[in-house]
Amino acid sequence: FLSSVFIIMLHLADGTCIHISDPINTGIQLINKGFYFEAHEVLEQFWRSDHSRYRNLYQGLIQVSVCLFHLQRGNHQGAIKLSQKAFSNLLPYLDENLPVDVNMLVSDLKKIEQKAPEISKDPKSFNPVTILQKL
Repeated sequence: FLSSVFIIMLHLADGTCIHISDPINTGIQLINKGFYFEAHEVLEQFWRSDHSRYRNLYQGLIQVSVCLFHLQRGNHQGAIKLSQKAFSNLLPYLDENLPVDVNMLVSDLKKIEQKAPEISKDPKSFNPVTILQKL
């Protein structure tokens, strides 16, 4: 799944500093904790250097994090745009045996697109997506 060695240090908004050697897992954990901007940064640094067959999957995860960041800030148009881009990048990985449940993630993206306008009116109603990892 990961094709290269990657180590970075990340300083979170809450003052926590974490050492990252597995950027995909870390990016997913950051998304699941609501650190969407930080997830984008971690995933994008890895994605830029990756040229494996999973490159579009990684880009899709980046787009999911930015989509959720837009939703969190009440920007439903930005969220919908990124959701559609993420969907396109994740689609080829449906039904593959991956550590990420892409089918569930795509289903969640469809729900986001439907609910984005109402969430933008009341950002506190935002119910974050959890990206499921298969054990």
